[in-house]
Amino acid sequence: MKALVPALLVSALATPLLATPLSAQIVGTADSIAAALRDYGLKADTSLDSEGDPKIESRIEGIRFSIWFYGCEDASCTSLELRAGFDLDTPLSAARVNEWNRTKRFGKAWIDDEGDPFLEMLVPLGPDGLSDSGFELALDMWRVGASEFSSFIGW
Repeated sequence: MKALVPALLVSALATPLLATPLSAQIVGTADSIAAALRDYGLKADTSLDSEGDPKIESRIEGIRFSIWFYGCEDASCTSLELRAGFDLDTPLSAARVNEWNRTKRFGKAWIDDEGDPFLEMLVPLGPDGLSDSGFELALDMWRVGASEFSSFIGW
């Protein structure tokens, strides 16, 4: 009987943990990503890009950005790219962009042929998608990076 009591206690304590649902998975579809953005209070306007892959337009901290989908097969995609472009009156120098890329870990910057800067961040999705908490972390990293970048370029 003494051996049974600890086993029952362990079983009783473990049962609630097993019954607790895992965090929700966000799969690599436009509908799933758009719903997750809306859950975080952001707008999500969906469309298709020139290749027929999904694309989402949104805004965070007053900064418009797009989500591009890559590696898509049967509406499910293997990675997302968050991208924001900034239309500046004075072109940004390559040296300034290189400074950002050299000193910042997240968010790759580049300039277009007019000297307007862009910021991108890749979010890989596993075969089962991304956990809700993983998506929230990626979105927060994007929020911070986009905000810091807009200050960095004087936008």
